[in-house]
Amino acid sequence: MSRTDKYEKIERIGEGTYGTVYRARSLLTQEIVALKKVRLDDEDDGVPSSALREICLLKELRHPNIVRVIGTPTEENWPGVSTLPEYKPFSIYQPTLSLIHFVPKLNNKGKDLLLRCLICNPNQRISAVDALQHPYFSDIQSVN
Repeated sequence: MSRTDKYEKIERIGEGTYGTVYRARSLLTQEIVALKKVRLDDEDDGVPSSALREICLLKELRHPNIVRVIGTPTEENWPGVSTLPEYKPFSIYQPTLSLIHFVPKLNNKGKDLLLRCLICNPNQRISAVDALQHPYFSDIQSVN
């Protein structure tokens, strides 16, 4: 059974800039859940950054009233999904995946600082104060 076959839509709860939220029932557990269908209007722009931030945040949250992000349909778990009229490929990219290739001249201290700044979870991300105290900046001489 694919991920999308596991839920029955009951009603539309609301709609926002980037998608529609539905009240649904799990066919496996009969539990009531909220499903969000993310709208990808412009293929050239890709996935809106605010939608990616929301997905990152939802993946980190742990609360009885918040369901975890389950995923997005793919050809592997829903054969034929790519032939649907509104289908657009979507994947959540790992923020550190090949990041270092974009800044090949950055030294190890700079790479460490960059990786700490780009962590999705704000509780794990380096603070502005700590970033300014990072060893990367110790090599910079102050200008008087």
